[in-house]
Amino acid sequence: MVAAPEVTFPELPSGPSVRVRGTFRKNRRRLFGRRMAEFTRYAIYSADVGCLVIMTAIGSKLAVDDEVAASVDVIARQLDIGSGETAAEGGTAQ
Repeated sequence: MVAAPEVTFPELPSGPSVRVRGTFRKNRRRLFGRRMAEFTRYAIYSADVGCLVIMTAIGSKLAVDDEVAASVDVIARQLDIGSGETAAEGGTAQ
């Protein structure tokens, strides 16, 4: 890690969650040292299903990392975590 990650605890429709965003150095060496990358990771707990869902996005172009993080935030807010039992009972698969 290059610096301390940003940690927040957003309340999402799917359940309580933790959002971690940070910058790290990749292990591979290039001509001018190790390249940097940024990640945004969500850990979302769904009480309905009783499981933890992990979602991670990694971007290596620091110029567009805010756009990538904003896209991940939209996906996390719209994520609907369910057991799938309703779809199976109705005869349709999702």
